[in-house]
Amino acid sequence: MSKKGGSQLFNLNYLIVLWMLSKSPAHGYDILMNFNKMFGKKFTSGALYPMLYKLEKLNWITSTVVSEGSRRTKRVYYIRESGIEALNEFAKKFGDFFDFMSKIKETGLQIQPPQPPVQTQQPATVA
Repeated sequence: MSKKGGSQLFNLNYLIVLWMLSKSPAHGYDILMNFNKMFGKKFTSGALYPMLYKLEKLNWITSTVVSEGSRRTKRVYYIRESGIEALNEFAKKFGDFFDFMSKIKETGLQIQPPQPPVQTQQPATVA
């Protein structure tokens, strides 16, 4: 990732948002609904909008206000070329890790902590 923002992506959710925007421009509500649908967990606007703000500040996304009807407006977010580059860099670095995690998810592998070795009793020696 570029020196400009690599350390800012401390949360995988940023990359998911970038990936979503690489597929299609979207407004915040669409991103929230897609995230919740994909992962089955609640993602809140209180978490999303600060991320979008940071991604805009990094110049990885941009937004525009679009009018809907006579009074309603929505902010639509678009990924920039620099955001695609950051996403591609991340994919190169961590592609193998994600492949591994996909295999775990597909197989339903349950990872168990290692068990301590079983201690056997030594026979008593007669002196």
